[in-house]
Amino acid sequence: MGRKLRHHWAGKYPLRLLDRDPRGDSQIIAADLSHWGDWVEEFRGVKVVFHFAADPEAHKSWPELVGPNVDALIHVYHAALLGGVQRMIFASSNHVVGDTRMTKTVV
Repeated sequence: MGRKLRHHWAGKYPLRLLDRDPRGDSQIIAADLSHWGDWVEEFRGVKVVFHFAADPEAHKSWPELVGPNVDALIHVYHAALLGGVQRMIFASSNHVVGDTRMTKTVV
């Protein structure tokens, strides 16, 4: 999802991209969001944060998911708050395109 938005918005908006593994892309800042760290300042002055980072596997143990799925989300919200971010958007691709037979929607 992040790659698609990046492609669509490139040249239209200033983008600040963070990823645990930039895979050699010099425009992406290496940041393990599951650990509070140097990347926090990257949120300062940002208007909108789109958070897509998480382990996309639906069937993993809690110890495998807590860092990338829970701790990272908490850290991103906290960094966004400290950085003065105006809007935070969290999206779960697993719930959008994954196996939804195992989830229950509460309205």
